[in-house]
Amino acid sequence: MRFTRFIICLFAVAIAGIVASCGTDDPTTIDRPPVVRSFVPVSQFLDAFVGDTLLFAITAVDPDETTLKQRYMLDDSVVSRHARWHYVVDDTGTAFVRCVVSDGAYDSRIEWQIERSIPVTYPPEILDYTPVESKPVLILGDDLEFIVQASDPDGDSLRFYISVDDSVVSTEPVYLFIGDRIGEFGIEAVVTDGEYFVSLDWMLLVTPVPDTIPPALVEITVVETGTEPGEVDLAWIAVGADEMEGLASDYHVRTSPSPIDDEAAWQRASERPDVPPPAAPGEVMEMVLEGLTPARFTYIAIRAEDNFGNLSPLGETPGQYTRGMRITGKVFDAVTGEPMPNVHVSLAHFKTTTGLDGEFGFIELPPLDELLIVSDDDQYGVLGTHYDIRIPYNVVHLDYIPVYLLPDVQMEDDSVYDDFLQFFVIMTQRSGSPYPNHQRRWEPPIDIFANPFTKGGLDYQLAIHETALELNPYLGMDLFNVVDAVPDVGVTCRYFDELAYDNYGVTEWSPDWYPVKGEIEFRTVYTGPTEIPFRIVARHELGHVLGLNHSVDMRHLMIGGVSPQAHHFAPVEIAVIRARFHIPRGLTISYYLRE
Repeated sequence: MRFTRFIICLFAVAIAGIVASCGTDDPTTIDRPPVVRSFVPVSQFLDAFVGDTLLFAITAVDPDETTLKQRYMLDDSVVSRHARWHYVVDDTGTAFVRCVVSDGAYDSRIEWQIERSIPVTYPPEILDYTPVESKPVLILGDDLEFIVQASDPDGDSLRFYISVDDSVVSTEPVYLFIGDRIGEFGIEAVVTDGEYFVSLDWMLLVTPVPDTIPPALVEITVVETGTEPGEVDLAWIAVGADEMEGLASDYHVRTSPSPIDDEAAWQRASERPDVPPPAAPGEVMEMVLEGLTPARFTYIAIRAEDNFGNLSPLGETPGQYTRGMRITGKVFDAVTGEPMPNVHVSLAHFKTTTGLDGEFGFIELPPLDELLIVSDDDQYGVLGTHYDIRIPYNVVHLDYIPVYLLPDVQMEDDSVYDDFLQFFVIMTQRSGSPYPNHQRRWEPPIDIFANPFTKGGLDYQLAIHETALELNPYLGMDLFNVVDAVPDVGVTCRYFDELAYDNYGVTEWSPDWYPVKGEIEFRTVYTGPTEIPFRIVARHELGHVLGLNHSVDMRHLMIGGVSPQAHHFAPVEIAVIRARFHIPRGLTISYYLRE
């Protein structure tokens, strides 16, 4: 019996020596790839014209303080080996510029896509003009100045032509019309850059006697909340130029957050665009007011105008709420992925509670840039079973917001960690990238491939592939996908005779700093009799692939610096993995609160 115990102890010591695989508490510090701190242009999707000169520049450092080299490639050709490169666009079509930064072992890269085209010439733009009325009226003997202000987007010189009844009377942007005869006159202003032109038209009426009879008071018949955010549906009865006789020249629709009950308020109110042309007296006119502040009570006034500038009387100014914005969402348990009912959700002073399906919604929201607060605490302030979350949120109409609450998972007795939130943060904190507090994780399923290798009866490839696939049902998530060749995006396993410890590292990051390629390096010290220790090591390294750092609790498979005593992940480690892959990528961990 004593001899048997001696043999068991001796075998355990041998296993401990083999399983001591990770020699650091941070797997990303082992020959880490270069880190790109900044790059120019910041946008990676560019539009350029033939003849443009684009500056490309990159700033990078190496976490291991290795000397870096970089090269710029246009499509597949190396064009520069300097930190800065000026690209003179000489062709049309799509081009790709890639900057590769290398420390000799690993590469980091930034890529830009450029859509190149021939420069486009744009027509002139009219900025302002006088008079603003399309049918101005002039008393016989008076004069009226016509002024046009314009610019050219391409900076070309502009020429102006003003004509009266098709006869050019001025080649300047200003023309003074003398009302020396009675009648109607067609005034046209043309602005050209030599290739394109824009024009304005007026119909000027010269009359011997001014009209002092205004249009009738406008009766507003419909003021209703519209369909889209910031809209109000509006209808009124058309009036004439003289009371209910003739045809009005224009209608003015104005809005204000306060009543428009006198001339001073009318002058302060905002003129709304796109008013329909005048209809015959007695007909119904309709329009949709757009672009107003959503979910705000707005007062509306309408006045008709005749050719002489006479305005109808100011009548009642009804008010209505503009259509607000709507958002919906759903609250999930971050570990189980199941929806959570009866969870409180608030945004500013708007509050609601999730239904049985975990869904919530807000309607008629005004523009808000506030904290979205989600908590399962009850109405009496008793703490719930999950940590609160507070997410900065700017309301976007018809947005859908998934929220994952992190449960307060029970830690082991005498745990070295204060609580599950602390454990989650420590175990998932990403170093070696500019985003230490975010979910910089793989997008599952993660393709994984182990190179074929056999030693002493142990098939390394088979053992790694089986271990990866066993983790999917064990963790309750489809996280790994075994492939039969080195993947374009994913993790590759390799083996080395002279290696101090097994390790994992990211070898390539995406431009927005998510893992793209990774590699696990295994020692070739394992054989058939030590297959169980090898599978333990494989689970440990796959835990690093899933984003787990080293634990300091001896009961955890992810223990760092010493041999794992556990053959499998502890329940709290599984909870971290499941939460990590349920919580959306990019969500900062600091949004979770203990209170």
